[in-house]
Amino acid sequence: MHKHPLPELLAPAGSFDAALAAFAYGADAIYLGLSRFSARADAANFDDEAFARIVAYAHGLERPRKVYVTLNTLLETRERADLLPSLALLRDVGVDAVIVQDLGLAAIIHQHFPEIQLHASTQLACTSTAGARALVNLGFTRIVTARELTLEEAATIGQKAKVEIEVFVHGALCYSISGLCLFSSLTTGRSGNRGRCAYCCRQSFRDGEGKSSHPFSMRDLAMIDEMETLLKYPFASLKIEGRMKNPLYVAAVTDLYRTALDGKLTPTLLKEKSDNLRTIFSRPWTPLYAQSTTTPPEKIIDHLCIGHRGTPIGKVQTIIRDTDGTRWLGFTTTRALEKHDGLQVDPPTGGRPIGFAVDRMREFKSYKNQLTMPAGKRIEVALPRDVSDLPKGAIIYCSASQAVRRAFPVKQPRATELRQLQPAALTLRLRPSTITLEGCGITVSQPATLDPAKSPERSFTAAQKALSRLGEEGFYLQSLHLDDPQGLFLPVSMLHALRRAWAEKARTLDENSRDKRTITEESLIPSAKQHPSKTIPHYTVKLHVRTPMTFIGDDLPEEIILTLDTTASWTDIQPWLGNYPRERLRFALPPALRDDDLDRMANLIGRISDKGLHRFECADLTGWQLLQDIQPYCEAYDISADWSWYAINPESVRRQEAMGISFAVTGPEANLPNLIALPEKPQKVVLLTQYAPLFIAYNQPLAKSDTLIDRNGNTLHIARLGRLWSTYDDRPWSIAQYQRQLLDAGFDTYRVDISWTGETPPVSHWRILLAPPRSLPRDFEAPRL
Repeated sequence: MHKHPLPELLAPAGSFDAALAAFAYGADAIYLGLSRFSARADAANFDDEAFARIVAYAHGLERPRKVYVTLNTLLETRERADLLPSLALLRDVGVDAVIVQDLGLAAIIHQHFPEIQLHASTQLACTSTAGARALVNLGFTRIVTARELTLEEAATIGQKAKVEIEVFVHGALCYSISGLCLFSSLTTGRSGNRGRCAYCCRQSFRDGEGKSSHPFSMRDLAMIDEMETLLKYPFASLKIEGRMKNPLYVAAVTDLYRTALDGKLTPTLLKEKSDNLRTIFSRPWTPLYAQSTTTPPEKIIDHLCIGHRGTPIGKVQTIIRDTDGTRWLGFTTTRALEKHDGLQVDPPTGGRPIGFAVDRMREFKSYKNQLTMPAGKRIEVALPRDVSDLPKGAIIYCSASQAVRRAFPVKQPRATELRQLQPAALTLRLRPSTITLEGCGITVSQPATLDPAKSPERSFTAAQKALSRLGEEGFYLQSLHLDDPQGLFLPVSMLHALRRAWAEKARTLDENSRDKRTITEESLIPSAKQHPSKTIPHYTVKLHVRTPMTFIGDDLPEEIILTLDTTASWTDIQPWLGNYPRERLRFALPPALRDDDLDRMANLIGRISDKGLHRFECADLTGWQLLQDIQPYCEAYDISADWSWYAINPESVRRQEAMGISFAVTGPEANLPNLIALPEKPQKVVLLTQYAPLFIAYNQPLAKSDTLIDRNGNTLHIARLGRLWSTYDDRPWSIAQYQRQLLDAGFDTYRVDISWTGETPPVSHWRILLAPPRSLPRDFEAPRL
């Protein structure tokens, strides 16, 4: 039996109706996106009016629910002014928290909207206690950990960093670590970090033998069978993915996990509810790494077919043809069917399943069409003309069910349930001669004669129930603290009178005293207008520590940055110390280090420091925090930040400066107008050319070779880098043709990066990449979508 409160059940709401469905079937909270600045820009999302209405509805329910808003995209300088009215709306309506990826956006909220709670998006790729500690110090109160962690790892992070942890339990999975995918952006111009992912991981690719498959297409996460383990840990929230899903899906998946959390999910109900959910939308399910980091790729990737499958209900037994030419699919169904249900069959060559509706259906060896057929019957279903013959033994799925559609009605709220309520965080103080209710700067007291309560442990629940009626007064109970040191009994009638008195005072409070401040663009860090032009370019080169030194040769760049993956050793480092000036060397920590990597990496950093080398580069907050933890025992470090920090607005840049970053590398999604708008400090090193990691993943692709061909004929390569897998195009990403414009704009230090190709670079010398013969297409003078 778990010894901590049940976690919150957090459901997706891509639309107003989906939000209602989530609440109707047991969600404690929902997360949604506004019209802009959401990582699911293609969802219906919420305009200002719809957002205010759903918050009012959630907070006004008899058991108030929470509403979180996802602002989990990267924010360019030009967009900051447009975001300010949205943040003011969130504050004024009483949003319960925002989910954020951009550290600059987090800084704006922390400084100008301190009432708003900050939750760290999974896009921040938090994989360690060190990273979590850094996020807590930056003002985050909850962290959505990376999906790739085991449940034990995620729980340990929360316990050690003393922060709430939210874990995904169901829904679609990205192949790449969230926040570290560049495939869509660099090959289609649609940035996943800007909410416009083109889902390139679902594409088919050909291997060296010419066979097509989907080596990156992940199964759907499903932890319904892991509930017993989940509840052993003190997670704050269990999160369901699915803001692109319809209200029916949201209702069914929420109902499944609510039933499990309430301890009512019998084996029979588990099968019934799981099967019903699969008819709405489901790829094959996987627990991913819930219990182990060594789950094989065939258990997490569905490389043969893509898209919705359904729930299996039988196998192809016969295909017969009537005299009129109609072909009938014969099988024994394990599920009751009715006319207009949907069926699908996996194609023998892979790809999208073959789907069709049940238009005509009959019992085996009968010619009478039926509207419904019970489970256990051998039946025949008429095949449409455009469906080819299906192989015997192929699995048949029910991919749409009329019965399931009828099973999840959602009541529409009354207009009075959608009026906006103001949050009330209250403290109730009980003393023998006085009761006091205070909150929001208002205090009301009433004389009383209070005796000891017979069951003082029930006092909080009774008070909470009485104060939940604040909705009648235009407020909702955001939180309640009971100050009752003597365990006194409080008559409910007295508390109702006190509630009404408090509410009346609160209503008469002047609107300005509610701190409805107007934050303008002038309150933000000003953007730069121009930088002094430069004339001479300087180059830095980043490569894997085991790259042959011939790649550098005698043609020394300004700095050599050596990437240390989780398998790097002192033996790998020594040759560089003996052949190149130490003042030209910097050592880069990889992204997404986990807790069990940190001691080994810290020992290696310490050994490097002992040799008088103090220049390091970190890919994320985990690396930065690790260096902070070691730094008191060494000389001061010179720390740079790689592109994966995504510092693309003045607030994020200033935050880097405050954290002691000496220079920051711009990313492959950068554009020249935004670079010019960034403050001069810390210094910018412009990523000039890179064998860009289209995917950075913990997941091994399900491919027979490390070379793949995409649907456009482009060649991709797969490299193993310690615990990570990198997928890169054989064409480097490059903006080398823009060097003149960059110099004129004041940027004279550039980065050549081959670190994601592994130990053997695709070219023989770094200078070749200063003018690559062909590269990924890129319009550097225009923003990413």
